[in-house]
Amino acid sequence: MDILYLDTLSGISGNMFLGALIDLGFDINVLKKELAKLPLEGYTIEIAPAVKKGISCTFLDVNIDWEYFSPKKRTEQTFPKDIFRVLMESELSPFVKQNSIEAFEKNIAAKTKIFNTSKDKIHFNSVELIDTYIDIVGACTAVESLSPKKIQASAVHVGTGHFKSRHGTRIIPDPVVLEIFKSRNIPIHSTDIRGQLVTITGACILAQLVDEFCPMNFEVKNIGYGCGSSDFAIPNVLRVIEGTQLQSKNKFVCEGKDRK
Repeated sequence: MDILYLDTLSGISGNMFLGALIDLGFDINVLKKELAKLPLEGYTIEIAPAVKKGISCTFLDVNIDWEYFSPKKRTEQTFPKDIFRVLMESELSPFVKQNSIEAFEKNIAAKTKIFNTSKDKIHFNSVELIDTYIDIVGACTAVESLSPKKIQASAVHVGTGHFKSRHGTRIIPDPVVLEIFKSRNIPIHSTDIRGQLVTITGACILAQLVDEFCPMNFEVKNIGYGCGSSDFAIPNVLRVIEGTQLQSKNKFVCEGKDRK
């Protein structure tokens, strides 16, 4: 694959990214096999066809077993050192390990700044951690499997307004999301669409895996659509495009990092 382009005009979340790549052709069984290398319990992953504003897409759902996650277990906290240890000791590939750890580090560094605390005090509750592992490790697994030479993305539509979180009412874009974007100089924009279009794990995926943020400039080979659970005035979908590099010298200038 030459180019994997993320069209983020309706934002991005972890399950939208994975749903879009599955729609593009990534094998969900590969995802499940790799996630089984982590000590995660009490969940199942399902995919289902969906339609958003007339666009056929794939919805990836993480189903939590609420009998497994008792009220007491839901409040259990996991700290960064334990997350990094689990990833390092796993049988995940070196690529997935490194990129997952770096994505978690971006998440934790942003929360440290926004919450004005130390890294060792940042924590994830048990259910939140399941989603975060699946989104981040799943995204890295999918990228390794598809093996694009370059990952590009559009400027990110972030939405506007407020949303409720366990920390109280927060502004959109989420301050943690905005801090993650700041770390990579990711271009953003908003319209009159009220709602949270970008999740923290979605921001981590962009910051960790995207090489360049630029307009589309390629021949289209394949397209996938992944959707979120919310509905807005616009289709709540992430469009991913497999592109072939143009031979023409008339190309847009992209700004980004060199892919390792």
